[in-house]
Amino acid sequence: MMTIPRITNLTCEYLVNPVGLDTRAPRFTWQIITDKKQTLQSAYHIQVSDVANCFNASHLQWDSGVVQSSQSVLVVYQGEELRSRQRYYYRINAWDQNGLEMGWSRTASGRWACFRNGIGLLSGLRLMPLLLIRKIKQLFI
Repeated sequence: MMTIPRITNLTCEYLVNPVGLDTRAPRFTWQIITDKKQTLQSAYHIQVSDVANCFNASHLQWDSGVVQSSQSVLVVYQGEELRSRQRYYYRINAWDQNGLEMGWSRTASGRWACFRNGIGLLSGLRLMPLLLIRKIKQLFI
């Protein structure tokens, strides 16, 4: 029995549901799982919301619309400016080379850091790499 291809393994900046991202233009990656050989993606659709599982117009930060592209690695966010210390939720839909819609992925999320002087300040020091902590000390001490 053939299964419909599905979207899985969503990541944002190489991380699953990351916390403390310090980029203003995160990049999304996903994989397509299917038992059909030679299944290729022909288009994708990404939505980013500020409310979990609520992708209506009032909560959308970005709706890519259907983009004719086989790209599924490091697709750059192009929506409204993301607010710091905010969790965002995203989902992805895709189509194969025959125009078969795969359906929306499960919702994934990411939490953005606080932007200041071009450096992302995370809410908890345990999340910061040692080099970033040293740089912050130089700026404020």
